[in-house]
Amino acid sequence: MFATDYSQMSNLFVLQGSTLDPRVGQSGFEIPPASLGIFDTISVVFWVPVYDRVIVPVARRLTGQ
Repeated sequence: MFATDYSQMSNLFVLQGSTLDPRVGQSGFEIPPASLGIFDTISVVFWVPVYDRVIVPVARRLTGQ
């Protein structure tokens, strides 16, 4: 089930990227549609430590568990 969801998510990023304007600002820099899937990975790498080191300790202090 996880593999199916994950593969659909990456396909969706490529599909969205092919319909969106790939230019960033006025610089002419373009992000290729196939590279949009990396933003999902980067967000997981960023948010897992934030969740583990910030959100969980705060929730434990608030709930007492």
